[in-house]
Amino acid sequence: MVKYIIYLLVALLIIDHVWTHYGPKIINAVASNLSGKEVKVVEENSEKKSVLDNAIEKFQENVLRR
Repeated sequence: MVKYIIYLLVALLIIDHVWTHYGPKIINAVASNLSGKEVKVVEENSEKKSVLDNAIEKFQENVLRR
């Protein structure tokens, strides 16, 4: 049971990471494909970080600080 909870948490982290970095690109590509012309539905925010990015950044800060 614990194994499946860990799998679920890992899947959610991966989904959050992909959605944060590639979500606007995917949405704009699908909207452009459906409308037949170049459409920008969602603005891309290059400064936005996912939970995984924040965790990696915190880990690197803690390791480099020692």
